[in-house]
Amino acid sequence: MRRDSWYVRLGVLSAAGLLAFGPSDNIAGAVTANIAISQKNVIDQNVFYDSTKTTDEEDMNIQSAITASIAAISADTTTGSALTATPSLTADNTQASTAPADGTQQNVQASAVPADGTQQDVQASVAPADGTQQNVQASAAPDQEPQKVSKQFQKLAISIAKDFVYVRKSASTGCKAIGKLHRGSAGTILGKKGAWVKISSGSLKGYVKKEYIATGADAEKLAEKYGTKYAVLKKGTSVLNVREEKNTSSDIVTQLPEGKRYTVKSENADWCKVKVKGKSGYVAKEYVHTKYGFKEAKSLKKKTKETVRSYASENKAESLISYAKQFIGNKYVWGGTSLTNGTDCSGFTLRVFQKFGYSLPRTSAEQAGCGSSVKLSELKPGDLVFYKRGGRVHHVAIYIGGGQIVHAAGAKWGIITSNMNYSRVSHARRILK
Repeated sequence: MRRDSWYVRLGVLSAAGLLAFGPSDNIAGAVTANIAISQKNVIDQNVFYDSTKTTDEEDMNIQSAITASIAAISADTTTGSALTATPSLTADNTQASTAPADGTQQNVQASAVPADGTQQDVQASVAPADGTQQNVQASAAPDQEPQKVSKQFQKLAISIAKDFVYVRKSASTGCKAIGKLHRGSAGTILGKKGAWVKISSGSLKGYVKKEYIATGADAEKLAEKYGTKYAVLKKGTSVLNVREEKNTSSDIVTQLPEGKRYTVKSENADWCKVKVKGKSGYVAKEYVHTKYGFKEAKSLKKKTKETVRSYASENKAESLISYAKQFIGNKYVWGGTSLTNGTDCSGFTLRVFQKFGYSLPRTSAEQAGCGSSVKLSELKPGDLVFYKRGGRVHHVAIYIGGGQIVHAAGAKWGIITSNMNYSRVSHARRILK
């Protein structure tokens, strides 16, 4: 039998003995001593690495050394040097952190490959019977990726209180409440302080208890239940047609100016169905953003003084603008004054104001001197806005708020709403009182 084969057997059996019975000083000593004896027997017979000269007698010496090693291991394990815990053997390169009964520390590393093939390094602590701390490294499956949250909900807090949660001036239940955030109402997260979240909602800024609000992915799940979806025109889109059907060849119901939000009734990949002042129609989705709106916190501040105001002119302006918008989509006719069969810009303003008891001259140049002058920074809905060409007034429109106007724009466009600054504004006049 070849000597180098016996060396292999000796190494395997010695290692097997260590793994089967656990590491101990006595076992390691016994194995080391017996290996030394075996090596000495072989060297004394001058066979060293020349395996062709190995004899049966040498094989017997090596086998005897192995037998002695195993006997020493068996004897040692019966004298109380057993381990407190024994690691299991796997196909991985594994060491485990265990503590023998004598209190010595064993260093363990375990390497395992999770189902996805990636290797994870984990450290943990295991306390043996004697109370000493053991260091363990083991493998674990990779952490799950955090759930993605839409941008709108990354800083949104929705009340999940049974009825409402108080909004307080500072992060303390002993602090005065300044408002109520009712169930389903929402606010923007400004910061966090322990068990409190600072929010801004409506006119209020204050703190609410974290346990009564949903944030992030949890808030996003509640959007359909408590929010209303709106469409807002994208930047660069001043006016957007609302169609009867989901195609660009269908009739125009009305037009949407930028700067406002419109309730979304339904949507698909290409179109949104919106509702505008009782009318429903479809807008191309590529020109709008959709987002949710929520109810806001209500202030607890008592009204100690009522401010008396007259809303007559504001109500009249709202009615006038609503009336003017009824004719959006109708054609432009130079020199015309018919809101249904065709009109030019000054004919449009003349007829709209006439409906509410105001008499205006026929041309835009003449109308430019009516009423009172008003700064462009102080415009109100219902004011007339004028444009010049070559130093002369050549166009007039009705300001409807939000930087928008309604006007008979020209033969190519007819009556539309658009951005007031589509061209340079000359000046404005206020007719309504």
